[in-house]
Amino acid sequence: MVSNRIAVFFGLVLLGLSAVTAFPQHTPEDGRKPVPQQVQGTVEIVKAKAEANDVEAQLLLGCMYDSGNGVKLDYDEAFKWFLKAAEQGHPVAQFNVALMYAAGHGVPRNEAEAAKWYQKAEPADVMAMYDLGWVFAIGRGVSKSHGDAITWWSSAENRGREVAQRELGLTTTSTLWKLPDGKVIAESETVSVMTNTALGLTAYRGYKVASRELNHPCISFTNQDGTFLENVHVMGSSPVSIFYRWTDGTCCGETRLAKLPDHLQKQFGYEPKNAAKYEEEKARTAASAAAYGTHVQMLAEYPGVAKSSLASDPSEEAKKIQTLAEIVADYHKKSTSSKAADFMCAEMAMGLWNELRAQGIPAQILVGNVEEDMVSFFDANHAWVLAETSPGLYVALEATGGFVAYATDNPKYYFGHAFTNPKQFKDCIALERELWTAIQQYDSAIDKFDLQPTRVAATEADVRTMDVKEIRWKLIALLSGGR
Repeated sequence: MVSNRIAVFFGLVLLGLSAVTAFPQHTPEDGRKPVPQQVQGTVEIVKAKAEANDVEAQLLLGCMYDSGNGVKLDYDEAFKWFLKAAEQGHPVAQFNVALMYAAGHGVPRNEAEAAKWYQKAEPADVMAMYDLGWVFAIGRGVSKSHGDAITWWSSAENRGREVAQRELGLTTTSTLWKLPDGKVIAESETVSVMTNTALGLTAYRGYKVASRELNHPCISFTNQDGTFLENVHVMGSSPVSIFYRWTDGTCCGETRLAKLPDHLQKQFGYEPKNAAKYEEEKARTAASAAAYGTHVQMLAEYPGVAKSSLASDPSEEAKKIQTLAEIVADYHKKSTSSKAADFMCAEMAMGLWNELRAQGIPAQILVGNVEEDMVSFFDANHAWVLAETSPGLYVALEATGGFVAYATDNPKYYFGHAFTNPKQFKDCIALERELWTAIQQYDSAIDKFDLQPTRVAATEADVRTMDVKEIRWKLIALLSGGR
């Protein structure tokens, strides 16, 4: 919906502020904002001003109809009022008219008209510049010209940075890491934002998305199907493939580096030996992991000791179990008495493992589910310790309860995924958190694209897709190696 970009104007117009002078202010595409109560109570006033040709009221009324805030959602009415404001030269309205023509909201889809209105809005809008780059890159309503696309993206990058610096007090510090021969091996950018304005945030976003497009290598080649692809953006690569946007800007195509001309193989660092090694490692990981999600089988059953009468059992194993029972009880008591009862089970399991290690007792950290049957690693919701009482035989120690859990009492304590040390476990926890965050960002990006299928939304969805895939494989590789 167009509303995601201009909802911020509801408050500004009612406060008597000019919504835009040289540059429009957009809300970042993170969801629609509600209309303030005072707007809902003044719909008739806004309509009266709009009908009297007040350009700001026309824009506001278009916003209201586009989002269904204060009035019934009506794209036809939204387009009508956006167009009235746009014809009076309002840059935000011009940009929104372009978006509605491009998406076919409230008006039949017309890419030529969208291109025309993007260019009218361009002098005052960084995001219009960015979208114009894609208009020319794929020939959407204009003659296709990758040179013009680069020009518009460069303009968006330069203008966006300039406005962001002015509006946000933005400062950036770049760090170059160099080898002794002077070659740059890494670069990082630190950003400081000292103020916070909608105009500056939008400009900064336009600067970043344009920078990303300009940083993607752009190549032309014939793919495996014999189709010539001209000026496609390479979004990533592996030792065996490149991943690129199709010529319409959508993601993602894949082509084997071995099938590309020599100069492109060299550009992306193709080495047959490295490619073979990568394929071998990937195949081994896939064999261990099978797939991601509920199908990942990385679980094992561990032999556990049966409950016995420790007091009357003179065996060495019984003595070890008695010692372990005392250790886990003492550890639990110390943890709770020192107000560490709020520890997560993961932290307590790692702490108990360290205590056993200090006493020379072999142990593993096991993650699983002691209440329900597990299908995959991702069904796990608890962590505890498996201490080895004799080669290949274990007893489960519940750190959060301070007791020994015997296989005869609950066999689920002996089924799960084992980590040989806390570092492995911490690395897994960190990756799981990264993956959860990445999945949330991916879901959000897809929702935004569904609401407003703009090039910006598509770009963000592409990036989030790649993020999720990368973290998934890292996690699978870690778990496969930890078996």
